[in-house]
Order: sequence, then structure tokens, then C-alpha cells
Amino acid sequence: MLFFRRTHFPIGTIFLTVVCVIVFVSSLFFSLFGLYLNQHFALGSWQYIQSNPNAIYTLLTSIFSHANFAHIMFNMLALLFMGTFLESIIGTRKFLSVFFITGFVGGLAFLLETAMSNEIIFALGASGAIFGISGALMILRPNVPVVVFPFPFPMPLWVAMLFNLILIYFLSFFLPIANSAHIGGFLAGLICGYFIKKANENEATKREIKIEWSI
Repeated sequence: MLFFRRTHFPIGTIFLTVVCVIVFVSSLFFSLFGLYLNQHFALGSWQYIQSNPNAIYTLLTSIFSHANFAHIMFNMLALLFMGTFLESIIGTRKFLSVFFITGFVGGLAFLLETAMSNEIIFALGASGAIFGISGALMILRPNVPVVVFPFPFPMPLWVAMLFNLILIYFLSFFLPIANSAHIGGFLAGLICGYFIKKANENEATKREIKIEWSI
């Protein structure tokens, strides 16, 4: 007799990655004709949204837009690895919910931060949602061993995520990084992970009760 392990095809992760790549390639193509999509897709600061309320749609489009090749490459690698893992645990529907919820919350956190200043700045990228995915995984699988460059040894996922948060915060002093979006997405991911974990525990309890009654 042959035994096969049932695997979940990460259709949600692949779909999101493909959309991000299509948007990035399209932005490069249209820039050849003087049309810069990122100017229309990036999320503006609170002051910009106040003066351009119709641009609220950029809370969505900014998630799928990226500034350059390095930006999209690192984000898509993280999305493929972390997203595939989370999607295999909670399924496609819940995974997509986590992605969009944390992406939106990350954008709102960026708006909240910029509301405290008079600068008109813009943000784009899927990293807020990716940090949300990581936050959910920290709740659901906190002790899964992962390897983080440049360390040659595995460490628990929750340790790796804290390291990444600290590293990116440090890099923000030298690079234009929207820390508020990362932190907002991450915290939203922790909350999503908590509710998913509680729902799974309740479902497991119901199954145990059904099995007892059936006996």
C-alpha cells in the first residue's frame, strides 16, 4: 500500500506574487512612455490624502507596487517563503484575509504616523502585509526553526522576527523605510494569528465532543 501526504497548493501566495510582478513590470513598461504608475499607486501621507480624498484607493494599490528591482525581489522572496508556510497551515481563504487585513492596517499606521508631521511623503510595497504574515506565524508556529542571514544556525521563528524588526528599524536611519507600516502590519498579524489559533482550538474541542458522543 502506498501512502501519500496531502499538501496544500499555495494558490493564494502565487496569485499575490504574480500580481506584484505584473504591476512592477507594467510600471517599468509604461515609464518608457513617460507614465509613472507608482505616482498613482503609492500611498500618500495623511496630508496628501486629506487634499486628495479620491486617492484612498492607494491603500490597496500601494501593497502591490514596488520602487525598484531589489525592493520587489526581497519582498517576493519573503512572501513566497512565509506565505506558502502560512497558507499551508490556515488555507487560502484565511491566508488572503490575513494578507489584506494586515496590509490595510500597515497603510493606516503609515497614515497615522504622517498625520503627526507636515511632510508629504509616499509609501509602497507589500512588506506591511508580509510582516503581518510573519506576525500570524509567530502565534501559530512560534518555535519553528528558521535560518536568518548572516547567522549559519537555525533559530526559533519568534526570535528571527524580533531580529528582523530591530534590523529594519536600524536600517531606517539610512534608508527610506516606513517602519510604521511594518509595525502596524506586524501587530495586526499577531492579532489575526491569535483569533485563528482560538478558532482552531474551538473547532478541535467540538470535534472531540462529537467523537465522544458518537462512541
